[in-house]
Amino acid sequence: QPAAIAPAVSFQGSIKLDGPWKFQVGDDPRWADPAFDDSNWATVALGQPLTRQGVDSYSGFAWYRLRLDPRSLQQFGDQTAQTALFLFLESDGVGQVAVYVNGVEAGWTTGMTDRLVEYQSPPIAIPLAHIKPDSPIVLAIRCWVGPRTTVKCGVVDAVALGSRDSITERLAMARARQWDERAIAPMVLTFLFLCVAGLGAALY
Repeated sequence: QPAAIAPAVSFQGSIKLDGPWKFQVGDDPRWADPAFDDSNWATVALGQPLTRQGVDSYSGFAWYRLRLDPRSLQQFGDQTAQTALFLFLESDGVGQVAVYVNGVEAGWTTGMTDRLVEYQSPPIAIPLAHIKPDSPIVLAIRCWVGPRTTVKCGVVDAVALGSRDSITERLAMARARQWDERAIAPMVLTFLFLCVAGLGAALY
């Protein structure tokens, strides 16, 4: 059993891949191989802190693996034979990721290059070309954070599989939400600070 089989959960034309995922701290290129035996890895679910699932906090590299049952693709009909399905991935914090589909690197965040860079990564969408509808899909996600960052919740925040339209829509929503968190929230805090400063000046 190279990885756990993920149950399908419908979400507006796409499948949420919350788990169960296999998880291991460390780094080894063999972990991208679909035939790799990960039965001894920890079993985790996305959306829940790793520390609550028996995984100690860590820094550096870690991998997620999941085996997707081909029956989960039946709701997409003949689409897999006509156009590529798309994979949506959203990371948490400053983590960087690279995604492997059946052992082949299919997509990555900009900071996951030969020169690793730590910054807030935007969500990404990856086309899944050359997959067979009647064969399992093994997803492997290589993650990295810098040595001064401690991961407790997990680098991978959300993963979904769906058509181009549904994934494009979800990607736009995730990017807008991230922009709100990174831009609007600091603006509100700055406004409140100015109000408090103005009030203090008036009282003085």
